[in-house]
Amino acid sequence: MQLTQRQRRLCGSIAAAAAAGWFLLASTLISSSSSKDYDYIDGDLLRGGRHEFQDHRSLDLMPVKEVLRYRGFMKNVKAKPRHWWNDIDYGQRGLCGGAKCFFLSTSNPNNGYLISNAIDSKGRGFDETLKAYNYALELELKYNIRHFFSAPPFETITPWHFKHKLQGEYISFYEGAESLIIQPSHTAPEGSIIIRCYNDRVLYDRLGFIMRFMNQEAKQRLIGGLEDTISLVELEPRLVKDFQLMIGKDGQTYHLDLDRVEGGNPRRNERQFFAGCLENAIESVKKSMNENESTNENESSVN
Repeated sequence: MQLTQRQRRLCGSIAAAAAAGWFLLASTLISSSSSKDYDYIDGDLLRGGRHEFQDHRSLDLMPVKEVLRYRGFMKNVKAKPRHWWNDIDYGQRGLCGGAKCFFLSTSNPNNGYLISNAIDSKGRGFDETLKAYNYALELELKYNIRHFFSAPPFETITPWHFKHKLQGEYISFYEGAESLIIQPSHTAPEGSIIIRCYNDRVLYDRLGFIMRFMNQEAKQRLIGGLEDTISLVELEPRLVKDFQLMIGKDGQTYHLDLDRVEGGNPRRNERQFFAGCLENAIESVKKSMNENESTNENESSVN
């Protein structure tokens, strides 16, 4: 099969990975079948990664319109507590998706915890979360993608402190949850949006919204990221499932919610939704760039 120029550019690092990277991947990925790590913290059984949070990332599941708004909270940053349930902002609002909520760290708002029921509403559990984490590392190593995971996920009995500190919509969200899955993560850039391909409004309205904050350089960076994503999906067709991509105001692109490749929303899994989606998005960005250039030329001629 002949690779396009974009695919050759995207795969340029694979040769080096074959020499050294696969050893790193093999030593980094956690196997859910060959070995299970267990930790105990205050009597709670944990399954998965060790309870260490020196370098979290955080994935955001947004409020209305899936535009990140932090609104300047967390002015009084606390010292790092010992346990994750003492390090989350119980007063935040609106950071939930259909199956998970993201809680910002109170000791470092750049970090946080993506928390779901041990078995979520879509029937996904720890094994699916672990596969998503491993898949993100694999894609990062092979194709240099950006994602938000920072440490292996783990499963824990729901702490009493967590259940009794929840407020607002979070109370019903975690009602009856006997155990939880915690995925340490980095916080996504404020103002970021998620584009999807199953609906033109979700694609173009959100793209138009964030381009208002972009200069020409950021838009050019976005075009490159979209082109790389097209090539990536050709090589990793599972990513078509319930496709979604986060875009920052600087034009950077991020892959998220990778447990969708094991299922995802069945109404959004058809390849027909993805066909031509990002190509059209690229044309929309190019049109915006041309309009900006025309506006600048007209202003220059007037002056």
